[in-house]
Amino acid sequence: GMGDEPPNRYTFWNDFINATVKTNITQVLVMHSYNNVGGDDWKKPGFLSETLEQATAMHTLAAESGVPLWCGECGPHNGGGRANITDRVISSFWYLDALGVLARLGLQQHGRQSLVGGHYGLLQETTHIPNPDMFVLILFNRLMGPRVLDLAVTSSVNVSASLHAYAHCHPSNDGSVTIAAINIDPITSYTVDLSRYASMAQVYMFNGTDTSGQIPTYNGKLLDVSSLKVPTLAAVLVNSTDVEVPALSYGFIVLDADAAVCR
Repeated sequence: GMGDEPPNRYTFWNDFINATVKTNITQVLVMHSYNNVGGDDWKKPGFLSETLEQATAMHTLAAESGVPLWCGECGPHNGGGRANITDRVISSFWYLDALGVLARLGLQQHGRQSLVGGHYGLLQETTHIPNPDMFVLILFNRLMGPRVLDLAVTSSVNVSASLHAYAHCHPSNDGSVTIAAINIDPITSYTVDLSRYASMAQVYMFNGTDTSGQIPTYNGKLLDVSSLKVPTLAAVLVNSTDVEVPALSYGFIVLDADAAVCR
């Protein structure tokens, strides 16, 4: 399996692929993975790590065999998650990073464990009130279309350890581009100049400084989750020359860029 040490790490997968994919029994490979390794063992926000390592290896095997790779069951931590951690704001940093980086890698499906149940559910088990990760998923589906773009962050200093960003075509607005941004630095805010693409930017940003909170702060206001209705989650319009990604924040930036690739 994936946990075996070299040179036997991929023996099972190679045998499985030879027995099923190459005989047309299987048309897609599905991985089952829990990230488990959060930021400093979930003491602070972090990016996708353990699942990304597994997905990268499995995607190579799938691509060599000519079949897609799906994330059929993926979550923040096995064993039902971790109470007051994987159902809190701190979980949303890895989750948005996972959605972005696995799509960029080439995975065509992401099955989150779970909708309801355990400490990793998108909804609270008894009340069905959304946990913070649910709002990430809602906006990802609204704003990030299936066409994935190649995005590079350029800066005078190396920010890759604290700032990740991903870009997709908007799912319904022709020519528009959506950027997902995650900043896990507890002190440093980043200002991004996007004026070469559009004059204004629509910002959908969550402030994650209260990492242990169960209700996220969105565009400066605590979300109202008192009912089972999804809040409006409206954007804030800002000048594209100085779009801020604050310390400990995650969210989306939409640009009416008139990008040919997105038309």
